[in-house]
Amino acid sequence: MKQIHKLKFRTKNELVYEELRRLIVSGSFEPEERLFIKYLARDLDVSESPIREAIKRLISENFVVEKGINLFVAPLSAGQFIDMLDIRLQLELIAIRQTARCVSESDIELLKCEIDAMKEAIAEEDLARYRTLHSDFHKSCFELCNIPYLTSALKEASDHHERGINIFKLKPWRKSPDVEQHEKILNMLIVHDENGAAREWEKNRKKAFDFYSEQLKNKGRL
Repeated sequence: MKQIHKLKFRTKNELVYEELRRLIVSGSFEPEERLFIKYLARDLDVSESPIREAIKRLISENFVVEKGINLFVAPLSAGQFIDMLDIRLQLELIAIRQTARCVSESDIELLKCEIDAMKEAIAEEDLARYRTLHSDFHKSCFELCNIPYLTSALKEASDHHERGINIFKLKPWRKSPDVEQHEKILNMLIVHDENGAAREWEKNRKKAFDFYSEQLKNKGRL
């Protein structure tokens, strides 16, 4: 029997939303920058209707704010960024505990493959590829918890996290990255040790979050 992959169809509304969200997360639109629907429509070569629909979604996700009749990219202070990271961590700990409870052997093989790919990227000194693979490993860990509304919340938190890194121009690692901590997380998942998985996950995150705080202090932002 032929294996047929479903086509991923995206409407114009979806494409416009994804592009505006990408521009905000990347820092192309700065915090508190005013947005004009007619200019966005012109630049994206679409009518104003999909722009308005996209803006509604971005407001609900706290990427855009309304002030009277005006629209602005949501503000983001260094303090807000650090507080947001702590909230993200708490959500992640819930997810990794659940993943440890329900992860299957095939799921474990997937995670092993992702870690092997991360090692290859490090060996090849391809940090851009490593960063993508690192993000994919984290996403896989969350998606395996099988709680859609939680993975959706974590996706949104991840984009806010990425936005902060781009806005404040933060380095993701103190020195060359390694996968040792990720292997420890995987080992806990293999034996379905939810407390161990949460403990190793928190160690991994704390190292990164402390580095962000240190950089922001050095920049005089905290």
